[in-house]
Amino acid sequence: MSSTGVTYININILYICNHQTGYHLSECDCAALQEKKIRGAGLDVTYTEPLPKDSPLWDLDNVLLSPHCADRTTTFQAEAIQQFTELAKLYVEGKELFNVVDKETGY
Repeated sequence: MSSTGVTYININILYICNHQTGYHLSECDCAALQEKKIRGAGLDVTYTEPLPKDSPLWDLDNVLLSPHCADRTTTFQAEAIQQFTELAKLYVEGKELFNVVDKETGY
């Protein structure tokens, strides 16, 4: 684990970065991506959101960007309401819930 609380795992050419402490991509990381010291990155979280139009990340061929709200589809609100009502009914009936968060793992 680095001094920033980020865990990097090197698997030959793949780096996995675990952001459990609220760490975000920094200017140093961007330079490392530009210089190919970090071979590539897939990002859905950046320090500034939305990512500014003048960010160099937009122009890097070794970076895949997705919006932090990539889960929003044309049906997400209806699906969320349906899931909430199903869970509320199960809760009131004292039945087992689904999609329960494991507070130890954080998801």
